[in-house]
Amino acid sequence: MKKRVSPTLIGAFVVGALALVVAAIVIVGSATWFSTIYRFVLYFNDSVDGLTVGAPVKFKGVQVGQVEQIKLAVSADQEPQIAVVIGLDESRIESLGGTDAGFTPPEIQEAVKHGLRAKLASQSLLTGLLYVSLDYEPNAPPAHLDETKSEYPQIPTVPSRVEQVAQTAQDIFKKLEALDWQGLFDSISQTMAGLRDLVADRATQDVTRQLNETLKSVQQLTDRLDGQIDPLANDLQDLAKSARLALQNIDAAVAQIRTTIEPESPLAYELSRTLHELSLAARSVRALSDSLDRDPTQLIFGRE
Repeated sequence: MKKRVSPTLIGAFVVGALALVVAAIVIVGSATWFSTIYRFVLYFNDSVDGLTVGAPVKFKGVQVGQVEQIKLAVSADQEPQIAVVIGLDESRIESLGGTDAGFTPPEIQEAVKHGLRAKLASQSLLTGLLYVSLDYEPNAPPAHLDETKSEYPQIPTVPSRVEQVAQTAQDIFKKLEALDWQGLFDSISQTMAGLRDLVADRATQDVTRQLNETLKSVQQLTDRLDGQIDPLANDLQDLAKSARLALQNIDAAVAQIRTTIEPESPLAYELSRTLHELSLAARSVRALSDSLDRDPTQLIFGRE
């Protein structure tokens, strides 16, 4: 006969196997056995829908921890907030150049002074899952931390890009709602009606007609002046040429007379004085001739 197997032995074997499996899962699935975890709390004012326990915490895209708890934080003097506890794994950071680097509370506190902030980011647009992103914000407002809220040190948060866009859109909609649209439409309608009445007014039409007639008269006067200035300019040019020839003849006659008269006689003196005055008059005529030759319109509009 076969020997009967003891049920107690079988039960003990099964229990031992299950314990080994659970221990292996805990050891392999959790790194807390081999590293130091520093926990911090984040407070978000907006919804964290899409953020789950176990979601990654990343610094510049590198996972340095995970979300451990998500709680609703209620205060008597403030609006409800979402408290998110994260655990940062010190084994995920490497020291270079002999400098100490880690996630200890003093080190995180110093990083916060230099702009370290936390915000929510999307893991995937399809799934809608979120993760916590840690990064330095160059224009981050000063941090106002209240360490009495939680047993964990606090890392300040900033709105995500989606929240910023949504807040901006909400502000725009509020400003649009505050506008008096009915009054604006009424003002536009009154303005258009006034323009229509102004265009249809007989006085406006008379002014327009008179303006057109005035412009036509000015054009006709311009054409007439153009037709008269050209012949006048030709006559002035002929006059200038004749004046030049006359002056040349006078100069020749004077030169001839001077050769026939005694230099010391009274007649020579009178003749010299007369010739001097005649020479001045000739220069004036020559200057006038040159000026009219350059600009014949001086006879009509005068000299500037």
